[in-house]
Amino acid sequence: MGAGEHCQKLEQGLVDVIKNKLGWTLCKASNDMENILILRVDFKEDWILLTLPLPTNQLAGGSDGYSKLESTTPKNDMDDMTSQETNGHPEVNSAVFTVEEGFMKIDGSFLGGRGHILRSAATYAAVLGTSVSIHNVRAGSIQTGLQQRDIAILDGLKKIAGVKIDGGLVGSSHVSFLSNTSDLDASSLCSFTVTTRWALTHAVQAMIPAMLARSAALGGSEVEVCFEGSTNLCHPKEGGFEILPQIEYVKLVLLPMLRRLFGITVTLDVRRKGFASDGEVWLRVSTFQWPLPCFDLVERGEVATLSGIIYSSAGIPRNVPKRFLKGECRKKDAGAEVVFNEALGKVQHQHFTFESEITTSATAGCGLVLCITTTSGCCFGGDSMGRKGFAAEMVGEEAARQALHGWQRGGCADEHLEERGRFRADDV
Repeated sequence: MGAGEHCQKLEQGLVDVIKNKLGWTLCKASNDMENILILRVDFKEDWILLTLPLPTNQLAGGSDGYSKLESTTPKNDMDDMTSQETNGHPEVNSAVFTVEEGFMKIDGSFLGGRGHILRSAATYAAVLGTSVSIHNVRAGSIQTGLQQRDIAILDGLKKIAGVKIDGGLVGSSHVSFLSNTSDLDASSLCSFTVTTRWALTHAVQAMIPAMLARSAALGGSEVEVCFEGSTNLCHPKEGGFEILPQIEYVKLVLLPMLRRLFGITVTLDVRRKGFASDGEVWLRVSTFQWPLPCFDLVERGEVATLSGIIYSSAGIPRNVPKRFLKGECRKKDAGAEVVFNEALGKVQHQHFTFESEITTSATAGCGLVLCITTTSGCCFGGDSMGRKGFAAEMVGEEAARQALHGWQRGGCADEHLEERGRFRADDV
């Protein structure tokens, strides 16, 4: 199956799910756009953007248009997708999304069987009250079937949202989530631990929506979860290395944007950093409103502040963290500050925090996460980690260029936040 057919099946599956969930009627294309709500599906590499552009009369308060749905995919966009290779993604012989016997059934091999599909499906089942069944779990990836880190997240969602799980064993190729809140004690606070031997930020991202929904159900009471795992992980990968989502990105970019857009209360306490699996992070959230309110994110403003967290474990030479920001490489000034100054000029407000960490394992580590904050409160992040054979100044420049790339794209968020906060579809 070609990429174009693959995308058409995905688009149709999305339309069917939304149509069935909201009770909308699917209409044929029409020149009369006054009473039709359009669902637009755009594809870019490994992520999907759903938009609902509203005609002017609907924005002004018209109501008739909300009962109808039209699906359109721009011809140019589909032509572009048809001409692209699938880059090793396995072919799918059925629709990615189908609805059968009350279950939303999802093919877990889509996009190479990445864990993002599994985590998202479990979260949606928890917060939307939708029963979800996934087959071909992680099919096509290096590690097929459910992994221990997946089960840790599923167990957390089970505790916080009452999700019943069928098939949640290591190596399982099929798992189902059945939403059931009848076993939850609505009068009790919610506090428990999620332990994963992988990047714990994956678990943080999956749990936040369910934590907020539970808080609102408890009348705005605080919900807290302790996450145990790796806070900063750089591991070898074929042809190089991969830096998994770092906890400082959540602290500097994701959480400030969630506070700004939704008005929620959320705090993150990093009790212990871990470069292997021994980190400990406490997340606390509360909100009175669920579903969360809609928001407009259209004004990005101008660069106002540069900030960052530079961290290192015991055993890292003391001069390394400072060289991330500014040092000398090949007899030239180099580092994050040099890159920022060349691209943005001298930014008046700069706040960089140095953290010297002691970990409980023999694994040492160092790195940084940088953030560009604008006058309107938009945040653009970039990060990197130290590794052997790579100058500290170059590590700093990597992080700075990544943050600048997000800013220079012209939008109101970097690409990682658009993909739900440094949690990419190609996360393993």
